Amino acid sequence: LHGFILSRLYPKPDLVIYLDAPAEILFERKGEGTVESLERRRREYLELGQVLDGFAVVDASRSVEAVTRDVAAEIEAYSRGRAAVREGVGS
Repeated sequence: LHGFILSRLYPKPDLVIYLDAPAEILFERKGEGTVESLERRRREYLELGQVLDGFAVVDASRSVEAVTRDVAAEIEAYSRGRAAVREGVGS
């Protein structure tokens, strides 16, 4: 039911930013799950990115400042691309 609702009723995002980090780092930071389960989930998200438009991967193993800067850059690049399409520059 949850999957049906998500796929049929909720609007799809225009941009997805995946904050990626090795499973070992995630486990150290959160202490949830296992390294194996975190790695499996990480691979699933990266595979999902291969079939979604508007999917960006940001290396989250770095400092908060570096990650924040890269996320902002991804959003700005996406916004510029949309603006260019609206103005006919991207055609």
